[in-house]
Amino acid sequence: MNNQPRIVVRSRTGKDSDGKEFRFSNDLVRSSEKSKLISDYRSLSWNSFKESQIPDGSNESWRRSSLKEFNPGKYSFVHSPEMKDPGLYAGDQLPDGVAGKIIYGQAFAQVTHLKKIIDQGIIFSDLMNAENLYPEIVEKALGKVIDPRVDKFASAAGALAQFGSILYVPRKIKMELPFIVKLEGSGNGNAYFSHNLIYLEPYSSATLVFEHSSLNGNADELFHSGLIEIILNEGANLTLVELQSWGAGSWNFEHAKAQLYKDASIDWTIGSTGSKFSKVFSDLQLSGQGSSGKINGFYFSDQKQHLDHETSQNHFAPNTTSDLLFKGVLTGNSRTVWRGMIYVSPEAVKTDGYQANRNLILSEGARADSIPGLEILTDDVRCTHGATVGMIDKDQIFYLESRGIPKELAEKLIVEGYFEPVMERIPLVSIRERFSEAINKKMSGLDTKPIH
Repeated sequence: MNNQPRIVVRSRTGKDSDGKEFRFSNDLVRSSEKSKLISDYRSLSWNSFKESQIPDGSNESWRRSSLKEFNPGKYSFVHSPEMKDPGLYAGDQLPDGVAGKIIYGQAFAQVTHLKKIIDQGIIFSDLMNAENLYPEIVEKALGKVIDPRVDKFASAAGALAQFGSILYVPRKIKMELPFIVKLEGSGNGNAYFSHNLIYLEPYSSATLVFEHSSLNGNADELFHSGLIEIILNEGANLTLVELQSWGAGSWNFEHAKAQLYKDASIDWTIGSTGSKFSKVFSDLQLSGQGSSGKINGFYFSDQKQHLDHETSQNHFAPNTTSDLLFKGVLTGNSRTVWRGMIYVSPEAVKTDGYQANRNLILSEGARADSIPGLEILTDDVRCTHGATVGMIDKDQIFYLESRGIPKELAEKLIVEGYFEPVMERIPLVSIRERFSEAINKKMSGLDTKPIH
């Protein structure tokens, strides 16, 4: 394995000197010798990247999330280290009780998985090796769910992704042990592009955990743009966990979308505690009768963080169900934005859709924008939504203090209880513990005057 990072910077125009343009050129775009479809997808994405502009307030999705401080010209492209042995496996057991793990970063990349997944026909691979070894599997998902032309960041990830993975599960195969894909970014001013694909054949099931974090904590200012495309065929079931804890100087952009066919289901947990600025789109496409999706999200912002989550629950078939709950805690001078939409097409009778966003404000300088929405184009449906922004209940604090618990500890206990229903849905104890530690750290570092 080659552990030496290779960073390439390319200039496209004279505008780069002011830091307002990305400095990448088309020789960074990978083409495939084995798949015209893959090559055409990269070309389409690159052309869109060149022609599109960085989003601004004229776009409703970005009206509350300004990119005026974002300087794309300062970031350098990072190549993924080569994985020379993508078939590496560890016999019948991995130490942390998982089915497979992909870990990559600026200078390290490795795939390990159980031997039995090969016998079952499961494919779990990094993206670049998958394009060479399993191009026909990559073609099943690549560009099928997310149009890379949706914005400049999606186009960049579609064209330039070096970090990524594919999980393919054959028909009727049920894998109970989870898979893990972890991107550890490092290096001040580095740009990481990721593209992850999930394809489950009919009546199969799997659990997958994505974790994005900064290897050096808050020391490095990074840029990340990623895509996650998910296709669940008839009767398939996926448990998906997305967790990001990028460093406090990092910029994070992501589009994730799940396409569900007849009777398919997804249980999706999204956790966000890191980055300076994060804009994440999470979309459910319920295209098959009887399909269902549940999304549980949590975020904890502090200092001057800006976390923006936009969710869509799109019902295109009868008897579909969606259930979304996002919970947030804000401290310092941070700001969060949650914007949600339930869309019900004329064909989607007997839809059952629910969405809610709850925000707990712990300081005077924090602000939460919560914008739920419904667009219903048929009768015989049940759709509800709600949003709340409030402070910790003074009666709860009084009750705990009256039993000898200091106020600071009382607030910590209330916040832990507030997040617990979502945290319980994370399938790996080690990851739950890590995020609990991150929450505790934020609670101990409140930097503005509390609300009384």
